[in-house]
Amino acid sequence: MKDLGVIIDCKLKFQDHVKQKINKAYSILGILRRNFKEMDVDSFISLYKLSARCHLEYAESVWNPHYMYLIDDLEKVQKRPTEILRQCRRLYYRQCLEFLNLLTLAFRRNRGVMIEVYKILTGKYDPTLPSILHCNINSTTRGNALKLSTYHPKYDLCKYYFTVRVISLWNILPTHVITAVSVDSFKNRLDKFWANEEARFDYKANLSGCGFARCF
Repeated sequence: MKDLGVIIDCKLKFQDHVKQKINKAYSILGILRRNFKEMDVDSFISLYKLSARCHLEYAESVWNPHYMYLIDDLEKVQKRPTEILRQCRRLYYRQCLEFLNLLTLAFRRNRGVMIEVYKILTGKYDPTLPSILHCNINSTTRGNALKLSTYHPKYDLCKYYFTVRVISLWNILPTHVITAVSVDSFKNRLDKFWANEEARFDYKANLSGCGFARCF
């Protein structure tokens, strides 16, 4: 079933959605490759972000994959355009990302869901709607002022629901990050906090403080 542009399957694996977005991105990259034989770095990054990457990130908070083969397939899409640039043809994927200052798609998905959590907890969406996330107001352990209540799901599939998988990553953010007064301010503080993370250019690395492999 397709709802608001996201293909939802009965097992909530989102394989069909991911495959569709990958095919769409490859199609666009093929057009770029045929029409732009030689590009400078700035032109390539602008075209890639505006025409291809946006398809791989639409509604990512909903379908964020936890299966490694889907994560690999998504990263291969980003690896393809780096081969278009002459300067990157002899570099490994990580080296290409560092040279172009592009973040892995997995890292950007983690960043995207943190922005969604911030919007939900601070009422940036309709404040009259009941929140799907619940703060742990009785917590005496270390953590930020909007620390989420932990939840241990009974079934394995439930561990990857949005409301469950964001908890560990959100709770390790410091108070000065989550108390930002605007979305743009939150993005800037989050980027500074994660500025030295290995996961920025290595999609198989864990974010600091997150117990799950690849966090999601």
